[in-house]
Amino acid sequence: MKTLFSTIKALKYQQLFFEFILFWTAMKYKPKYEILKYPFVLKTPTIEQDWKAMPFDSLSLERSGCFGSCPEFSVIFYRGGKASYNGIAYTKLKGKYSGEVWLYDYALLSSFIERVGMTGYEECYQAKWTDDETVTIKIITNGKLKEIKDYGHQAPPEFQAFVVLFEKICDKVKWNKSTK
Repeated sequence: MKTLFSTIKALKYQQLFFEFILFWTAMKYKPKYEILKYPFVLKTPTIEQDWKAMPFDSLSLERSGCFGSCPEFSVIFYRGGKASYNGIAYTKLKGKYSGEVWLYDYALLSSFIERVGMTGYEECYQAKWTDDETVTIKIITNGKLKEIKDYGHQAPPEFQAFVVLFEKICDKVKWNKSTK
């Protein structure tokens, strides 16, 4: 029987492995976006140009609830750096928030989408059981929406990895409670 410590230790190793894979992938392939070459640079003289070079108008992640304690929230990152969050249930933050996403993080998500060909994914992946959550990714390019829904974690592993990456970036955003 696993102990709590061994479970936590295994989760930390999984997280470290995931972060290593992301770093290795970024180093192995020449980054398409200039900002990905310099992950610790927050401002550049060409930051407006760098934002304009991003291929997607916005990227969003939504998690629906389930009959249990599945988190229910939505997050949108916009080209230019604005971010919005709406926490509904079983989340750290409840209500509407705004914040800013770093250009590097937006470029990382954009690069990931392009490298795995996510815009070519099916629109819906569906489990054959009930009482699971639906995770939805929305990618808007030149005003056109690409929506990918995953009910019951049936989408390809790259989709699952993208969701983890998106949520890690979401955790880095400094969220401010919206007054609207």
